[in-house]
Amino acid sequence: MAFQTKKDFYEIRLASLITNVDKDSLLELYQPIIGSQATILYLTLLKQKRNQDGVDMFSIEHLLKSMQIVVRDFLSARKYLEAVGLLRTYETHADDIKCYIYVLYSPKSPKAFFEDVLFKGLLIRSVGEKEAKHLANKYRVNLIIPENYNEVTSSFVDVFTLDYDDLSFRKDFGSD
Repeated sequence: MAFQTKKDFYEIRLASLITNVDKDSLLELYQPIIGSQATILYLTLLKQKRNQDGVDMFSIEHLLKSMQIVVRDFLSARKYLEAVGLLRTYETHADDIKCYIYVLYSPKSPKAFFEDVLFKGLLIRSVGEKEAKHLANKYRVNLIIPENYNEVTSSFVDVFTLDYDDLSFRKDFGSD
């Protein structure tokens, strides 16, 4: 991991949309594994990105002051976020200043989290089996439909009539 100093700068990019449900699972499922500093770092970067108001680059020094942490703690928190796939970090050098791009990823869905043996195991180790089961039940979705019900859902083609020759269907907004 490259050393980072207070005089460095960073920009934030989102790899995906991050919802309120993602924030809930971050706090309840990830925080026991990655710790509060990493969790707050993630939420702080997310908030900065959403409030950036034309500002592309941020100062590491300002981030450290606002979080009231030192460089060592920041690097540790960043490392935890990277390890669980919530953050990817890229750097470049310009003279004696480094510039970073922090790419934020949404947390795994609760279903994917509990299906991942590593994440589930780390959660059990952090909060205990009883609390982990409680959290799993909290996020469980009941999709069992009684046998005496028949599905009557409309399909896409039941509702929409499409003319594929229409230019609207040929527009390309790019691969992003």
